[in-house]
Amino acid sequence: MEFQVKTFGNASLLINKKDATILVTDPWFDEFPCYFGSWRLTHEIPREIKEQSLKAKYIWISHFHPDHLNLQTLRLFKNVSKILLAKQCSNRLSNQLRKAGFDVIVFPNRKWIELEDNLKILTFTDQKQDSVLLVELVHGNKKSLIV
Repeated sequence: MEFQVKTFGNASLLINKKDATILVTDPWFDEFPCYFGSWRLTHEIPREIKEQSLKAKYIWISHFHPDHLNLQTLRLFKNVSKILLAKQCSNRLSNQLRKAGFDVIVFPNRKWIELEDNLKILTFTDQKQDSVLLVELVHGNKKSLIV
């Protein structure tokens, strides 16, 4: 079974395999504005995408800005998904998310980690505490790399 990859919202990526949602990145749902209500998504996210996202085994968060780590959206995932972060200079983000009750895994920089059969990720942080995610998907004898 091949993977399905969908993009939505501001910076969100959804990866499904069969009927399972494996990974969602930087989830931010349209009903939750950020920056004190001054910024909203321009399009409504379809209900099906939200439902699939909420079943994700893993959530990757790139950085602390509320259009990438939208706490109101993230609370909908609590007790369902593990949050994945890149190792940063400070443990502030991982510590705060753990205090809020989330299951957090911090990955080492520049090391491929297998999340599922045929799905690996590599993440790294820049000096400004933003991070990059590479996703490698294997489909039979072909590979796809998503940055």
